[in-house]
Amino acid sequence: MAPTSRGRGRPPAAPATGSEPLDTLVLLIRGLRVQARLSVEDVHELLKNSGYPQKQLPARSTFHRKMRGIGLKSERRLVEAVIGICVPDEQKANVHREQAVSLLQQAWSMDAKPTESQRVPAQEDGKLMPELIRVQRELIDVRAQLTGALQTANDAEREAARSRTLLTTLLMLGTFSGGPNALLTRSTNVEANRNETPRATPTAKGHLSKADLPLDADTTYSASPNDSQGRANVGSQMEWPTTHTDPVDRSTLSHVPHASDENAPNADALPFEPEPRQDSALEEVLAEVMRLDPDGSRVGSAIDSAGQHLLDPVHTGRYLWSHLQRTERIVFGTTVHQRVQRELGLHIGSTMDFTVAGHEVDLKFTLGRHEWVFPPEVQGHLSLVMSADDVRGRWSLGLLRVEPNLVRSGANRDGKRGLNAEGRRAIKWIHYDLPLPDHALRHLSRDTLVAIQSKPLGQARVEELLLQAQLTPISQADLSAVARQADGPKRVREARLRLARKGVLVLSGSIRQHVDWASTLSLPVPAPKTLMSVRVTPASPQRDDIPTITLDGTQWCVARPDDPEAPLPRNILR
Repeated sequence: MAPTSRGRGRPPAAPATGSEPLDTLVLLIRGLRVQARLSVEDVHELLKNSGYPQKQLPARSTFHRKMRGIGLKSERRLVEAVIGICVPDEQKANVHREQAVSLLQQAWSMDAKPTESQRVPAQEDGKLMPELIRVQRELIDVRAQLTGALQTANDAEREAARSRTLLTTLLMLGTFSGGPNALLTRSTNVEANRNETPRATPTAKGHLSKADLPLDADTTYSASPNDSQGRANVGSQMEWPTTHTDPVDRSTLSHVPHASDENAPNADALPFEPEPRQDSALEEVLAEVMRLDPDGSRVGSAIDSAGQHLLDPVHTGRYLWSHLQRTERIVFGTTVHQRVQRELGLHIGSTMDFTVAGHEVDLKFTLGRHEWVFPPEVQGHLSLVMSADDVRGRWSLGLLRVEPNLVRSGANRDGKRGLNAEGRRAIKWIHYDLPLPDHALRHLSRDTLVAIQSKPLGQARVEELLLQAQLTPISQADLSAVARQADGPKRVREARLRLARKGVLVLSGSIRQHVDWASTLSLPVPAPKTLMSVRVTPASPQRDDIPTITLDGTQWCVARPDDPEAPLPRNILR
C-alpha cells in the first residue's frame, strides 16, 4: 500500500503521556512506522485488511490517540499487530515486540508504585512490616479454616450417602445387630454433622474477607500486560517480599511463572495445603533480598557479567552460553556466586554460602531448567535457587527451606537430591522470568552473522555489524565478540568516520547530543554504554511530514531503502 501524501507541517511533537516507558514505546512505534513509510491512516487501513478482529480495532480517531500514547498501556495486542504491519521481517518484528512488551510492563509497574507523597518513610516502613506479616499469616490461617470446613462438608456428605445405602441394605437383610433404631441414630448424627458444616462456612468466609481487607489496603494490584489470561502482578515500595506464602493465590506473586515452563508451579491444579508453621527466617531473608534488589536489575546484571567473563569474547569471539565448554559450564555457578555476593554486598557464611539478614543461606544456580540438587548438609537450611537461559534471555530467583519432605527419595552418588513436585511448589519466587541484559548478536540471523564473521579484520567486522544491525542496540560485549580486540572504543570511532561516508549515523547512548538526535527522529533511544546505527538522508520537500534533525544547517531524516547514499557533514564528526 502506497503511503498517503501529506501537506507541509511541523514534525510530530514528542509524546507526553506522563510515563517514560510509554513515551519510549510511542517513539519506537513511530520510528518503525516512519521506516516503513506509512502514515497512521495507512497502518489503520492495513490492520483492517489484515484479519485483525474488527470489534477490537479502534476507530480511526481513537487509533490516532492511541498512537500518541493515550490509552496505549492496555493495548498489548494492538501494539504487537502494529509492529507486525510496520516490520515485515518476522525475526526483527519479534525483537521489537519483546521490547514493546517490556516497555508496557515497565509502565504498569510504575503505575503500581506509590507517588512521592504516598511513599512510606523508612522508619514507618519498619513498623509496617510486622503488621503486614501478621495480616498475611491471619489470611493463611483463615483460608486453612475455610478449606477444612469445606473438606468436612464433603466428608460428611459422602458418609451420609454411605449410611443411607447401608441402612437400606441392612433393613432389607435384617442383619444389623443394633437394630433399626441404632442405625437410624447413627444416620441422624451424620446428617447433623453435614448440616452443621454449611452454617460454619459463611462464618469462615466472613473472617476471610475481613483478613483480606488490611492486606489489600497496603498492596497495589495491576493487570499484567505480559499475561493474556488476566493474572495480576503486585507492585510495592515497602521493601518486603512480594511473593507470599499462600500456594494457591497466584495473584500475590511479584512475577507470575511462565505458562510454558513445565517446572513452574500450577496453582490452579493444586489443592490448598496450609503451611505447617511460619518461617520467620525465610520471611526476613525474602524481605532483605527484595530491599537489596527490588527490580532484579542488580542480580540480572551479575548473571550476565558472569557469563561474559566465562565467554571472554575479546579473545574467543563467543557470545552464547552454549559456546562454553563443559568445564566452563561447571564453574558458571561459582562465578555467579562471586558476582552476586559482590554486587549485593553479602557476607560470606560460616556454614552456607552467604549470611542474609543474619541467617545462613545457600545459593544454587542452574543453566536452563529449574533442576537444582542439594547435598545432605544443605537440608534444613534456606537456599536461594536461581536459573538463567540466554536463549530465551530470561532468569529467575526464588527461596525455600530445603526440608526432607521437599526432596526426592533417590540421590546421586554424592548424596545430592533434587526437588520433588511439592518442593517446587514450596519455592517463594522473588523474581520470575525476568529479562537478562540484551545483546544484539543473539537476535541476528545466521546469514547476517556469517556475513559479519567472514570479514578478515576486526575493524571491518565492527563496521559490518553496525551496517547489518541498524536500529538494534549493540552492547560492549557484542563489539568485543565481533572485533575480538580489546580496543573496542577505538574501532567504534573509526567505524563512525568510515560509515559516515555512506550516510550511516552511529549513535551512542552515552553522548547527550546523540540521545537527542534519536529522540527527535522518533527512534529507540540507546541506553548508556550501548550503540545504535541508522542511515539518514537529506530531507526532501516531499517528505515534510516526518521527523528531521539539523546537521550543519541541513535537515536530515531516516533514509528509506531506495534512497541514495549521502555522506554526512564532516563538521558533526569532529
